[in-house]
Amino acid sequence: MNVYHIETRNQFNTVLASLHEHVFSCSNGLGTKLSWNEQYLIESLSDSTIYMAYYTISHLLQARDSFNGKQLDLKKRFLFLIKYWFLFCSGPANIHPSQLANEVWDYIFFPEKSYSLSSTDISHSTLDHLRNEFQYWYPINLYSSEKDLTSNHLIYSLCNHTAIWTNHPEYWPRSFRINGNLLLNSNTISKSAGNFITLLEAIEKFSADGIRLVLANAGDDSIENANFDENKAKELLLYLYTFIEWI
Repeated sequence: MNVYHIETRNQFNTVLASLHEHVFSCSNGLGTKLSWNEQYLIESLSDSTIYMAYYTISHLLQARDSFNGKQLDLKKRFLFLIKYWFLFCSGPANIHPSQLANEVWDYIFFPEKSYSLSSTDISHSTLDHLRNEFQYWYPINLYSSEKDLTSNHLIYSLCNHTAIWTNHPEYWPRSFRINGNLLLNSNTISKSAGNFITLLEAIEKFSADGIRLVLANAGDDSIENANFDENKAKELLLYLYTFIEWI
């Protein structure tokens, strides 16, 4: 697995060494119940790092376009509600949520599982379509995230993928690209503290090309924080103007 930086790999190794002491369950909130003690739930971060697998087939199961995210107009919204209440909100695959038994998910996500009419009334061709979608889009080629999530979300994602697809490393994430945070004038960006700038404001002050130039100069290719310095931005714009005038 490619993590691009030795600092990232060392951080993962450190977290793995102490992970056995981490609490993985809670007694309230949303989550999957523990099979051996249903009063406890699997801690939400531990239970939310393989949802990308569902994204590969969501457009076939849901009754609206899950890719473009467009809000439905009034007519479509009305038809959507009718479909939800009376036609059970099935998507292009025409599958109702009640049909999605564990055996169905196993068939979709595990290539060694075979189709059985005794466990589902969904057609073989429909399930093959779902399985083919998953196998086409998975695994995750690049998971880009900030360094503070290395010790929780990212390590949970790695552990969950290897635990669920133990015999199928081809479905494990292929790379994690970790970056630092973006600072503004050497301080943490914070709306409550007043240290922030909107994209529109930045474009008005420095132009789109100016922002690109400043960001390219804001940090190096590492997990260290990058710094958007407004004074430096003004300097770079003057350098750019001088260069254009010179040529």
